[in-house]
Amino acid sequence: MIFVKDRWRAFALAGSTIVVFALSAEPALAAAVTGSGKTEAIFVLQVILLLAV
Repeated sequence: MIFVKDRWRAFALAGSTIVVFALSAEPALAAAVTGSGKTEAIFVLQVILLLAV
């Protein structure tokens, strides 16, 4: 497990990870939430959050 000193970063990382896993596990949900082709933006956001931590 990654040790994170900042509690808010830990919450952001956990929340974004849950969202990405949920959307990747259910493509229909991803299409409903993000529109038609904006799923890539979710993964880009996840990468940015991972790099920020």
